Amino acid sequence: MTASALRSFIRAHPCSSVSTIGLFLIWASVRLFSFTAAGVYDRVGRERLEAKQYESAESYFAKSVRLAESNLDYRLDLGDCLYAMAGQAKEYKTVLSDLLQARQQYLKATALNPREGNGWLGLAQTCWWLSRFSGHKKELENVEYYFQHALSTDPNNGQFLYGIVGFYLAQPPGERTGLPADIEHLAAVYPQAYNDLKKLPNWTGERQSDFLKGLKIAASNQLTCDSALSTLAGIAVETKQWGEAASYTERLIRLREDSNPSCSAYFDLGYYRLMSGRADEAKKAFLHGLQISDNRLEALDNLLSRLSGSVHQITTVSLSAKGVCDLYLDLAKETGAFDPEVFSSRQMIRGKAYLYIAADLDAAAKCFHRAIQGRDSAAPHRYLADIASRRKDWDEMEMESHRATLLAPSDSELYCLLATALQNQQRYIAALQAIDEAIKHSPQPNAGYYNSKGWLYWAFNDYPDAIKAWEAAGRIDPKAGWPQSQIAKAYEMLKKK
Repeated sequence: MTASALRSFIRAHPCSSVSTIGLFLIWASVRLFSFTAAGVYDRVGRERLEAKQYESAESYFAKSVRLAESNLDYRLDLGDCLYAMAGQAKEYKTVLSDLLQARQQYLKATALNPREGNGWLGLAQTCWWLSRFSGHKKELENVEYYFQHALSTDPNNGQFLYGIVGFYLAQPPGERTGLPADIEHLAAVYPQAYNDLKKLPNWTGERQSDFLKGLKIAASNQLTCDSALSTLAGIAVETKQWGEAASYTERLIRLREDSNPSCSAYFDLGYYRLMSGRADEAKKAFLHGLQISDNRLEALDNLLSRLSGSVHQITTVSLSAKGVCDLYLDLAKETGAFDPEVFSSRQMIRGKAYLYIAADLDAAAKCFHRAIQGRDSAAPHRYLADIASRRKDWDEMEMESHRATLLAPSDSELYCLLATALQNQQRYIAALQAIDEAIKHSPQPNAGYYNSKGWLYWAFNDYPDAIKAWEAAGRIDPKAGWPQSQIAKAYEMLKKK
C-alpha cells in the first residue's frame, strides 16, 4: 500500500483507528523491507561490478532501483554498470542499447539531485560516446554543457576536470583546443592525467608547458606531491633531461622515507645518475637499492635487465660496455658480502653479466660451466643454449636445452628453446613435439607458442593445421593482427595447391 492509498483509506474510514494503525504498521514494514532489500541488492551489485560480472551486477542494480526509485546512488550505480557493459559488448546494437539505457539512468539521477556531479559526468561521457553512432550525432551538442555542469558542482574535482579537458583535446584540430587554465588546474589536482592527455590530437608543446606549471603547484601540495614528482621525473626522462629526472627522484625518495621506499626508486635514481655521466653516484644509489631489497637476486636480475636493455644509450654518454659490466659485477660482489644467496650464485651472476651486458660469449660460457660444476641445474644449461643460439650452433643448442628440460621438466620456455634448435635443424616433427610440451606446461595460454606451432606446420606444407594453430593464437590474443594475416597467407597457399 502506497502512502497516498493509505491517506485515502483514513479519510474514508475516520472511525477505523485500530485498522488505520494496523495498516500504517504494515505499510511501514513493507517500506522498511523494500529499502533494506534495495540496499542489499545494491551491495551485491557493486561486488559483481568489481568482479566484472556485468550482467549479474546489472540485474541486482535494476532490482535496487525498482525498490527505491528515488535513491540517487542506486541510479548512478545502474548507469555506471550499463556504461561498463557497453564497453564489453561486441555487437553494435548491444553497445547502443546499453548506452541509451545508461543515459536514461544518468538523466534521472541529475533530475533527482542537480548538485550531484557524478550524474552529469556520467551523462557527458555517455552522450559523447553515443554521438559516434549513426542517428545520434546531435548528442555531441550537449556534451560540453554536461561536463561544465559536473565541474560547477565541484571545481576542484580532478575527475571532472579530466573529463572536460580530455573532451576539448580529443576534438579535431581547429575546433576545441582546451583552456590553458583548465589544463594547469587539472595538473595541480590530478598529475597522473598526463600520460593519457599527451596521446590526444590537440596536445602540443604549449599544452605541455601549461601542464608543467600545474605540476609544479602540485609538487608543493602534500596531497599531490608524490604523483606530481613521479610525473615530473617521467617527463624529464622523455626529454632526456637526466639531471632533472634524478633531482625529482631524489625528492621523491626523501618524501617516501617514512614509508620505506622500494629499491626500484633507488634503481631509477642510479640509472639517471649513470645517464648523467656520474657513475660513482649511480653506484651508491644502486647499492642502496640492493641493501633495502627483500630479494636481492631478483633485484639484481631486474637491474641487469635495465642495464643490458640500455647499454647502447649508456655507452654514448657514460661508460663503455665493459665499464657497465664491471659496475654491475662490483655491485653483485658488494651485495654478496652481506647476502649469502647472492654470494653462492656469483658464477651465474657473472655469466649473465658477460652475456647480456658485455656480449662476451666466451667469458659467459666459462662462468656457466663453472656453475654446473658447483651444482648442476637447469639455469646454466638454459643460458648455454642461448649462447649456442647466438653462435648458430644448433647441435649444441639442442643438447643444452634438452638437458635443461630434464632438470626442470615443467618449464615451458625450455621446451621452446629445444623446439627452436630442432626447427633450425629442419627436424620439424621433433620440434612440434617440443612445442606441444611447451604449450602443455605453460602456466597460461601463450600465443607465441601457437605461432611457432603454425610456422612448423607451414614448413612441411601442412596449411590446414597451421591455420588451426594461428586461430588458437588469435583466440588467446584477439587484439593482435598477425594471426589473421598469417591465416590469410595460409589460405592463399591452399588455393595454389
